[in-house]
Amino acid sequence: MTGWGIHRLADMIASKDDQSHLPDGSWVRAVPMPYTGNRLKAVWALLTGKAYAVQWPESGDLEKALLR
Repeated sequence: MTGWGIHRLADMIASKDDQSHLPDGSWVRAVPMPYTGNRLKAVWALLTGKAYAVQWPESGDLEKALLR
């Protein structure tokens, strides 16, 4: 996480050791829920061009991106 309350994707992706086994036999990486701290600072960073807004991925989006 940067000092402005903006989170980096690399900080939110679990290591390969932090995986969950699904009932269908597949494995998925654990992804934490979005942390909402420092919202005002984050909005200010967006408005001043120091950060970009990214929509939180839906279920399965991360796995699809990692398979590319």
